[in-house]
Amino acid sequence: MERKPVALNAGTIGHIYGINSSSQFCGGSTYTFYTDPNPSGTYHWAVHGGDILSGQGTSYIQVRIWDAYGTEPYPFYVSVQTTDDCGEPTQFNADASYINCNGAPGDPTLFPYRVFPNPVSSVFEIVPNNIHHSGLLTAVINPYSVQLYNKDQVLVYQSLSLKDKTTVEVANLPKGLYYLVIKDSTGEYKRQMIVE
Repeated sequence: MERKPVALNAGTIGHIYGINSSSQFCGGSTYTFYTDPNPSGTYHWAVHGGDILSGQGTSYIQVRIWDAYGTEPYPFYVSVQTTDDCGEPTQFNADASYINCNGAPGDPTLFPYRVFPNPVSSVFEIVPNNIHHSGLLTAVINPYSVQLYNKDQVLVYQSLSLKDKTTVEVANLPKGLYYLVIKDSTGEYKRQMIVE
């Protein structure tokens, strides 16, 4: 199914085209962002809330926005550091948001794990949706990996789980926004986490 953004206002913030503070993108979709080209310049892009598919090192990038779940918007950031003909660096930043454009907000089948609590202050748990406790496990556990990244996309936690519940300790992490990535044989699932 093709996903269409609810609102997309092309514009400029700090010479990044294709995004402005009122832009709202569809989770799971691909977009292009660009800056003014300079044949002798260099470009280093950073994205939070998506993955760069192509264009790193050039004046434009293609980004796949992370999947969105529920009804709330997620923050999305793009920045580019460029150098001019003399090698002087300049950085431009832009922020917007992305949403679930699937039309099924909160559907637990879209995110096959329960993650709670969120926001979290000390510990959160991850439980596959196909697990039900009634004395016996009613499903076979598929292995899944858990990764937690800070807002700068630095990996701060990683594990591989074969259990019906994974507990993640975050009490020693600085407060702020984090990105949880869970990978299993069916795909990759991303969710924002707030440590407070």
